[in-house]
Amino acid sequence: FDGSFGTAGAAGKPPASHGRFRVASCTKSFTAAAILYLRDRGLLSLDAPVTDYVPELKPTLPAGRPEAPTLRLLLSMAGGFPTDDPWADRQESLSNEAFRAVLRAGVRFATAPGTRYEYSNLGYALLGQVIEAVGGRPYPAYVTETLLKPLGLDETGFDFAAVPEGSLATGYRKVGESWVALPFSGPGAFSSIGGILTTASDLARWAGWLCSAFSPASGEAGPVSAASRREMQRIQCAIAPEQAEDLRLEGYGYGLLVEHHARFGLVVSHSGGYP
Repeated sequence: FDGSFGTAGAAGKPPASHGRFRVASCTKSFTAAAILYLRDRGLLSLDAPVTDYVPELKPTLPAGRPEAPTLRLLLSMAGGFPTDDPWADRQESLSNEAFRAVLRAGVRFATAPGTRYEYSNLGYALLGQVIEAVGGRPYPAYVTETLLKPLGLDETGFDFAAVPEGSLATGYRKVGESWVALPFSGPGAFSSIGGILTTASDLARWAGWLCSAFSPASGEAGPVSAASRREMQRIQCAIAPEQAEDLRLEGYGYGLLVEHHARFGLVVSHSGGYP
């Protein structure tokens, strides 16, 4: 089922079902899947410190014996970095050189790696650098070749300039009495935190492929094994749930939020939004 609501553009018509939207942090599940794609082929270890691939990062905690977060901890939002919204949301087009300079200048750790959940875009930007280092090409190209093309996600990509004319959903901000169109950022070092542009149709296909890992009839369809897709959708780092009678367990998997709901059972999701 699909439907369109609201207005899009000056014509005031509802957005088309194949309109391209920037889905921001929904991108993180693509980043996690790309890391597992490399892991499953023996090209990296989830338990290796990220400094094996991005040596510019200098850990600071625990005090006296600082520890670099592993790829597994970054995937599960337990890397020790503080929440960095909305700073990171505005860094997508940052160059790799500029990003490495940020790391060399020193980044703050909030906790020792592995001790608690805290949502971090920086951690997923580092995972993007790992994918580039191991995969040997820019992050957008690697994800496109290994995930998007094999799965037939032909309406999904990273470059807003490549979207067919009339298909791009543009965001607006109200300034005074007028609505002002906001510019898009281009691909860069932070594309791995939120750079995907896609349609409702393609995003549903991606979610369906992830869900199919729990179906015995699905086999091993696609570039990432069913076992690895299930791994993405298991709690890897627990989150202390808010007081809610209907939520039994909550945590972060790999690029996905995982909840065990008293009424609905397992619920796997991820939101996405840029300023």
